[in-house]
Order: sequence, then structure tokens, then C-alpha cells
Amino acid sequence: MKTAAKKETAAENFALLRQNQLAGILLALAAMFLLSLLDLLAKFLGQTLPVMQIAWARYFFHSVLMAAILLPDFGASVRMSSAWGAEGLSVAPRDDFRLKACQE
Repeated sequence: MKTAAKKETAAENFALLRQNQLAGILLALAAMFLLSLLDLLAKFLGQTLPVMQIAWARYFFHSVLMAAILLPDFGASVRMSSAWGAEGLSVAPRDDFRLKACQE
């Protein structure tokens, strides 16, 4: 009985692993396609717009998109941190560049 249950569990784990591998492959393909599309768009816009304007827009809209995707998940943890004051995010950690936490 135990060996049959172990075989079923192993089969389920293998099926889950294959599903995760397929998802990883599809995400990698999507990333390659989107980066190629981003490069194409930058080269196309570079014919008419200044390079700094294209770079600014690229990083600005990327930041807005990432904030829209990540803030719903991480917003609560930011509000519960010690950096969150009565007025909002009021205290910045002071070891940004010194990395004191890594030297302990």
C-alpha cells in the first residue's frame, strides 16, 4: 500500500515539475519576444525623437508598470515596516550604500 501511494506522489510531483518547466520555457520565450519588441520600438522612435526622451519614457513607463504589478502584493509589508511613519514613507534606511547589514 505504501509503495503505491509513494508512486502516485512521485507521479504527481513529476507532473508538477513538467508543468513548471513548461511555464518557465514560455516565460523565457515571452521575455525574449518583449525585449526584441522593445528594441525595435526604441530604434523606430530613435529616427524621430531624441535618445534621452526615449530612454526617459522607457524607464518611466517601466517603473509605473512594475509599481502597478508589485505594489498590491508588497504594499502591506511596506506599511508595516519601521520606515513607514504617520505621513507615509518618511524614513529612508541609511545604509543604502554602506551595506552595514552585510558586514555583520
